[in-house]
Amino acid sequence: MKFKLKKLTHFNEIVENAEIEIPTSDLTFANDQIIAQFDRVDEENAETKVIVAPGIYRIGFESNSLKFISTDLRKQKMLDSVMNTQKITEEADRFFKKLHIYDMLEEPKARKILLYSSPGCGKSSSISKYAMDMREADDKSAIVIWPTSQVDSDDVLNLLTDCEYDNVSRLLLVMEDIGGGEREGSYAARGVDSGLLDLLDGVRNVYKVPTFVIATTNYPENLLSALADRPGRFDLMLKLEYPSAAERVALAGFFAKRTLTPAEMEVFMSDKTSEFSVAHIKEAIVRHYLSDKPISETVKELIDHKTKYENSFEDKPDNGRNTGSRGGFGL
Repeated sequence: MKFKLKKLTHFNEIVENAEIEIPTSDLTFANDQIIAQFDRVDEENAETKVIVAPGIYRIGFESNSLKFISTDLRKQKMLDSVMNTQKITEEADRFFKKLHIYDMLEEPKARKILLYSSPGCGKSSSISKYAMDMREADDKSAIVIWPTSQVDSDDVLNLLTDCEYDNVSRLLLVMEDIGGGEREGSYAARGVDSGLLDLLDGVRNVYKVPTFVIATTNYPENLLSALADRPGRFDLMLKLEYPSAAERVALAGFFAKRTLTPAEMEVFMSDKTSEFSVAHIKEAIVRHYLSDKPISETVKELIDHKTKYENSFEDKPDNGRNTGSRGGFGL
């Protein structure tokens, strides 16, 4: 079989791009005068370069290989008035409209934000809305979603370093849930692996096209300051707040597909629902229709559940020193 000779050491001389017929069983041999080492390249079966074209992808394993897997984003019906997409759009537009600044500063064209909130406040919905808007505005855009709990950062770093882009004008890289879940028994910051830091720092040639990075977390307090409080890794942290009283009423009416009664509006205007996420409001309406219960009753059920959940963590261990049992119902 014919192989490409990538490196030949012969009395300290380097010869490249030669071809030679050698046995496939042993690619290293020696005699009294020559020591030759071959890096075998089977040209017929060599892996092709990963090419990324405009589109929407999810990083994942397919046939034991890490790939950009073509995917779709589900278009979610939401009220634009309470969507947090505007915050993302404004920051992304500032970046993409002023790429010349990065040329002037001789910096990689990358802007990275950390989006955080309590669970259910619409991070995924807001990002999906922006991603679809981005694709509609520029069909040469590429969206890449990285589920950080499923794919190691070192693997993603290598994938992004080695890939090439074909006719891609801009890239949106979404890092899903970099903080993971809440740690039980310890409230220390989570460790950060070097692969993620190298990726964010652009140590390798990752940002080959203008790239806007959005990372999400439910627990920013668990992230090390080297990650969460270090401009250049995350340039900006955006918090998505709970819906306001007026937004809660608007969302409830939107999900219910009807105008709320004054009594139902009062329920969502109450301070008792001040920490209701979008998910809480939607569930209150779904329960209302499924169980034929008044909205006031389904809202009370969710408030009671929230209280029980919070009480079950009243005896949180203090850095592992307090190992007392937990009250409430077990999870």
